[in-house]
Amino acid sequence: MSSVPLYYFDPQPLRARADGRFGIEDCWQHPQAWAEKYSFAPAIMRKPSAKELESHEFRLLWWNPQHADYILLQGSAFADLGKLSSKAAEPLLVVQQRISDRLRRFGEQNSIPQPVHYYEASMRSTCTRLQDCPMTFRDIVGQVAEFQRLCLDLLAMLDWLEIFHPRSIDESLDHPRPADLKRIGCFTSDPEVTNRLFLAGLPVWLIRYDHALPPTTKIKHVAPYMPPSPHIIIEDWHDESGTLCPFPTLHDGHTGADRHKASRKLGSAFADTPNLADPLISMTSAVGKAPSPASTSSRSVPCKS
Repeated sequence: MSSVPLYYFDPQPLRARADGRFGIEDCWQHPQAWAEKYSFAPAIMRKPSAKELESHEFRLLWWNPQHADYILLQGSAFADLGKLSSKAAEPLLVVQQRISDRLRRFGEQNSIPQPVHYYEASMRSTCTRLQDCPMTFRDIVGQVAEFQRLCLDLLAMLDWLEIFHPRSIDESLDHPRPADLKRIGCFTSDPEVTNRLFLAGLPVWLIRYDHALPPTTKIKHVAPYMPPSPHIIIEDWHDESGTLCPFPTLHDGHTGADRHKASRKLGSAFADTPNLADPLISMTSAVGKAPSPASTSSRSVPCKS
């Protein structure tokens, strides 16, 4: 690689930003540290250029829902609930079916790891929620981003299994394979992982302590830092009145396996579900009154101005 992406050595909070994505801490937008359990992550597709997006078969995986795509339900006891319009929701179903069809075709000739089935089931259920379940617009934004992450992960899993993993164990390569710049890549401090990803043709940046380098090392070129992509949103969610309403923090620590795990909730990170252990819900239910809706994303976390 001819440049080096921004890397935070200090712990950073992981939470959805104003577009439902995780900002710089988002492995679907910016390289993160390698984690063996998520070896497919470096193969995640980068967001294409604006011109490439126009004809990209999966352009909806970088789409942001707007208020015009959201229809409030009439006659609801809670005035802030609605759904995506059919015009906005139906193309998501097409994407889901296209990925499921590719997985089915792959499975006809190959053994599929069990986690891949979990991801596909989560993709399907998240798509169903977006088709049928009333939510706040804030939860819609989060659920759309969750659906997009599941789709991108599944595509990366299939590409890893079909293309990049076979390459990574092919020691017969007699010349460097150029890095696929349409992939996210990753950071690592492990030379063996670096070699595997180098063979696979995935972007990889090896981090070493300066004292670990031989004193005879010669610096051929000092590469510049690559600024984060301009499409990455780092601002927190504000409601229509401008009040700050940040999404909950899912992880606070260093990039790595724990960060990957925390960012993959398999569809549940933005589910609009009540806390059944809440004594207020138990009390109101006991007297036959409908409990106030609680949300793990929008209504259980108070806004802070």
